[in-house]
Amino acid sequence: MIAQKLRRAVSLILVAAAVLVAAPSCAKKFPAAMSYKGVEINEALYKYYVSTYKGKYLQTYSDLKDTAEFFDSELTAGKTGEEVLSELIYGNISQTLISAAEFDAAGQKLTSDDTSEIDSYIESMTDELASGSRRTLNGYLGEFSINVDMLREALILEKKADLYIDYLYGDNGAKALTDDDRETYYENNYVRFQQIYINNIKVYETDSKGYYIQDENGNYQMRDLTDEESAEAERKIKAVREALERGDDFSELQAEYSDSKDYTGGYYFSAESASDYLTSVVSAAFTLDEGEWMYVDAASPSGAFFIKRLPLDEGGYKADANSDFFDGFDDAVMGVKFAEKVESLRDEITVDRDFLDSVTVKDSPANYYYY
Repeated sequence: MIAQKLRRAVSLILVAAAVLVAAPSCAKKFPAAMSYKGVEINEALYKYYVSTYKGKYLQTYSDLKDTAEFFDSELTAGKTGEEVLSELIYGNISQTLISAAEFDAAGQKLTSDDTSEIDSYIESMTDELASGSRRTLNGYLGEFSINVDMLREALILEKKADLYIDYLYGDNGAKALTDDDRETYYENNYVRFQQIYINNIKVYETDSKGYYIQDENGNYQMRDLTDEESAEAERKIKAVREALERGDDFSELQAEYSDSKDYTGGYYFSAESASDYLTSVVSAAFTLDEGEWMYVDAASPSGAFFIKRLPLDEGGYKADANSDFFDGFDDAVMGVKFAEKVESLRDEITVDRDFLDSVTVKDSPANYYYY
């Protein structure tokens, strides 16, 4: 699916799109809301993107609410929910506007396969969401200020934006990533730590023969620890704490006490990848100096952790033993480099500020499906 390919393009939460105001498939010309190097996002499409991002953010973050109270109240750093989301949306749209225009300026072209894939995607959207009726789909899209032809132009520019990153930083790109790029990102963004994990919460339930018990859906069942098991877990926690305070070797204690013996060489996480594990544990690791240890009670359903920060080993992102921690690593490096490039060009965008200020996230309908 096109949408799946496009979502991996940048380190931002979502990928936006841009469209040429003068595109021949658009029967009506709308004034430009934003423009860069001859590429424009018109007023209708800007409204569409605000609605689309609003829907995306509401689906992604459970603490975001589609209420006036949320948008009007302070969210962070003295900014309201409206201000925070408006800035995020503008950042994403401007990133795609710039990258799509730079794709054209570099003399790059979409292939016939690229455009055929886009047309097939629109066909499938028409079939799945509008019972095969283009007229019906136009009606649905009208709520968000665009039609099918404008959606196609948006997807074309979106594809260009995606390909421009590969053009710059891919294996054969004009500015292909080097090991120096990777090492710099690794050193600036990752933490490495050992852990001793003690389960003081729950265990998998077994039958009389020692086999794990599954429910009707095939999921393994868990139960609370017995009083005896809880007492043993607390004994282990006390023993590890006392040993570490005496200065005993962390690795030896890990081998003796830890209920998980995986990744004895260390866990590797960035702030962005922390949610792949336990954010509380990773965040704690970032606060430590190398060689320091800390006790982290991650509470239900995780358990108790002793962690020790280790120095980053040079090229750790390359090691086969660490591959579980670096899936998508190059994409993350490209995303940061590209975001830096785009940031340096944002001042060159021409913006109708009065129009942009008139379109609020709070008052825009949320688009959950049509993108």
